[in-house]
Amino acid sequence: MALLILLIGFVLFFLSVGIFTSPGNGFRDTGIKSILLFSLLLAGITELTSFFKVLNHGSLVILWSVFSTCCLVLLYLRRSRLKLFIRNLKDSFQRFSPSMLRSHKIGFYAVVFILALVLLQGIINPPNNWDSMTYHLARITAWISQQSLSHFPTHIVRQVYQPPFAEFVILHVNLLSLSDYFSNAVQFVFLIFCLIVLLSLLELIGLKHQFGWIAIVLLITIPEVILQASSTQNDIVVSFFILSATLFAIKSLKEKGLNNYIFLGLSVGFAILTKGTAYIFLAPVLLFFGVALLIKTYKLRKYSLLVFSIAAALIAIAINAGHYYRNYQMSGHILGVSEAEQSRYANEIMGPDIFVSNFIKNISNHLGPYPLSRISKEAVIQLHNLAGMDADDPRTNFPGEVYKGASDLPTHEDTAPNPLHFLLILIAIFLIAKALIRNNIRVNRLILYLAIAILIQAVLFSYYLKWQPWHTRLHTPVFMLSIPLICYAFKINEKYIRYLKMAAIIALGYALLVVLFNSSRPYLSTRFTTNISVTDHRSKKMYANKLHQYEEYESVSSEIKRLGFKNIGLILGREDWEYPLFKNAYTHPLRPIHIEVKNISGSVPIERPKVDCIISTTVNDSVLYHNSKRFENQTTENKFVWFYYVLR
Repeated sequence: MALLILLIGFVLFFLSVGIFTSPGNGFRDTGIKSILLFSLLLAGITELTSFFKVLNHGSLVILWSVFSTCCLVLLYLRRSRLKLFIRNLKDSFQRFSPSMLRSHKIGFYAVVFILALVLLQGIINPPNNWDSMTYHLARITAWISQQSLSHFPTHIVRQVYQPPFAEFVILHVNLLSLSDYFSNAVQFVFLIFCLIVLLSLLELIGLKHQFGWIAIVLLITIPEVILQASSTQNDIVVSFFILSATLFAIKSLKEKGLNNYIFLGLSVGFAILTKGTAYIFLAPVLLFFGVALLIKTYKLRKYSLLVFSIAAALIAIAINAGHYYRNYQMSGHILGVSEAEQSRYANEIMGPDIFVSNFIKNISNHLGPYPLSRISKEAVIQLHNLAGMDADDPRTNFPGEVYKGASDLPTHEDTAPNPLHFLLILIAIFLIAKALIRNNIRVNRLILYLAIAILIQAVLFSYYLKWQPWHTRLHTPVFMLSIPLICYAFKINEKYIRYLKMAAIIALGYALLVVLFNSSRPYLSTRFTTNISVTDHRSKKMYANKLHQYEEYESVSSEIKRLGFKNIGLILGREDWEYPLFKNAYTHPLRPIHIEVKNISGSVPIERPKVDCIISTTVNDSVLYHNSKRFENQTTENKFVWFYYVLR
């Protein structure tokens, strides 16, 4: 299986990086740097093959095989250093195991059990997240059909302008395996990477070993994290890069040399190449870094630090250059967002009252599930009424969305609240503030900066973005960054540590239930959570969030296969599903061709082949005309998707 080439390549690359690092760096430091450099390589291969329009299975097999061979040759030539590195790794693990307390071992087994369930969950279920069906995976099938990353006309404009790195990784996984069986595993792997960075952050803050397992438990039990880890969303992927950017920003200030600045640049670059919210979440981190760097430069008169920071910025820009260029070609803007698209996400009016409104509504997203969700919703509505404001104001709510409060259903990846972790964050802030006010405990300055950075992230997020019911998912990086804050707050208040341990145990139990009753990929089903069963056919599970359209989509997909059509014309709504029609594109030559596109992507100049048929989710006429051809509707009785082709 060709996918093994990618996995073996990463392992060999990790060993190759390890032999060039000093023995004192350890497994975590080497691992994080390997991930960032490997991400650079993967993005580079994607852009290179796209440039030559050979982004296909064969090219990736050849390039990853050559890369793995080069690593093998390097490791053979440096085999003495390789033996030393492997011996150091063994020593680290041997020291680690005996040092674990009994409670830590129980936590370890519980974490492994839950992670194993999540990994299996992502493999036995197909990708079925709503955004993935509209654009995350749909854009991948378009790239495969044209063998490049070039922008293309599409009714779902997010397919072209949204940052693409998570999809780059899924593209390699799917193309090498010629299927989507391991698409969901990408976020799972990045969750493991997040744990590595988290432990490094704890070490920088100076927390004792006992907090390592508590931190790991708290991170993997964030409901939105455990739900997304078996999906093809991108919030865990971007969280890894935001965590690593925070880590290397601190290390750059504490240690000498260019090395950490390079990895800071890589982290920032890949964060913004993964998700647009990274601009908001990175802003306070980079602000503090910039101010601290200027102070350090002034005190030490070491102006090389400014050169290093400029190098980091250039690296971040270079990583995004390809995507920025494609966006600029389409819209004249490197972010690729038209005014109409921006107005869907950004608040149309701003001010202190608008910020407070959105801030409260964002907080209430985590005050669930039922009955807490109902109580918090009524409270927020009453507060708005008292202030003479409308909680459903379309200028501050996502188009078509009225304020609903937290979801009553705690097992859906788009809207699941994180109540326990939100409570722990509030307690942590209170305990740290208490220590500062009483001045009886010296609080680590890094923790203070981290706490302020998290508050600024929340402020910027609420001030700029319209309220959405799925904001709990977008808050994932903030919750991950808050874990060190929580651990430190209880460390300086040791008499409360037992309560933190109790919270971790509760979190494990809650997380297990969330995994088992996952609304989109369940092990156990109830009428309150989902109509999908673990025993259902894989193709049916793809429609877990749109089951009422399953039969129509599958019948149209079967007809395309039976008739041998390749160039598929599409007339879709901006939120309609596309990927299920092209899920076989890894082994069959299917090309999505959006026609009658009226948004900004419609002006993208590309070669448009003649379409063999037309599929529409918006037009149910008996006949459609395209390029002087008469396409007749074969499915007029359908309610959701209609299939047209030329009768011969």
